[in-house]
Amino acid sequence: MRKKNRYHDEPVDSVQDAATATPDEPETSSTIPESPKKIEAIPEPAPHPADLIALRVYATLAGPKWDQMAGFVSHARRQHLGPMTVEAWQAEYKKFQDKPIG
Repeated sequence: MRKKNRYHDEPVDSVQDAATATPDEPETSSTIPESPKKIEAIPEPAPHPADLIALRVYATLAGPKWDQMAGFVSHARRQHLGPMTVEAWQAEYKKFQDKPIG
């Protein structure tokens, strides 16, 4: 039985094996180069609203007394920082403590 090769217009025998194939004919689908696949970065899921805490709650639970947290609270309000996770508040507090003075 003869059928058309989808890559060429000339007919190809269906019983033809790969050893007798000519170099200009594609052998199998595994020899066709695949297009490069893009690897997309997986975005971090947004935190659940129940995981977010307000600035006043973090300032109360952070550990230092209110007068020691007053500078950070003032800084956070100037920066318009809204409800965040505990880890995000800790990172902001660390950045605040490490910023140069002068």
